[in-house]
Amino acid sequence: MEEDEKTSNDTSDYYGSLKHTGFMRLYVMEIGSMTGNEREMEGEVKLFVQKIKNTDTYQNYMMQVNRVNRQPELKQKIDEFRIKNYELQTSEDSEHLLERMEAFEAEYETFRENPMVDDFLSAELQFCRMLQEIYEDISESVYFD
Repeated sequence: MEEDEKTSNDTSDYYGSLKHTGFMRLYVMEIGSMTGNEREMEGEVKLFVQKIKNTDTYQNYMMQVNRVNRQPELKQKIDEFRIKNYELQTSEDSEHLLERMEAFEAEYETFRENPMVDDFLSAELQFCRMLQEIYEDISESVYFD
């Protein structure tokens, strides 16, 4: 850190997303102190996270993560697939999107036939969908202007 530079409470990383500080730790950092209700909520959040970790969906996902991590070359190929898939999904080139999607599917067709790859990607998708439903329920249940 530069000598004259002040420390910052900015929780953004260089890619514009929040650092993994945890909801309540971020909240406390911004507000400064917690009331009894906020401490209770922090405890409830921890219990809720534990309930997520106890779901079959999360357990299956973690089992697949551990299986894939034991094969570094396969893990690297899966990560490359995920990056290309993400780039394709967030692409603004809608004119050639269908052709690019077809080329992507053809390029990875045999790769996806690997049962370990398919199991991992399916478990990851199920877990992501579960989290999306949770986030959606929360955002629909509270007012935020």
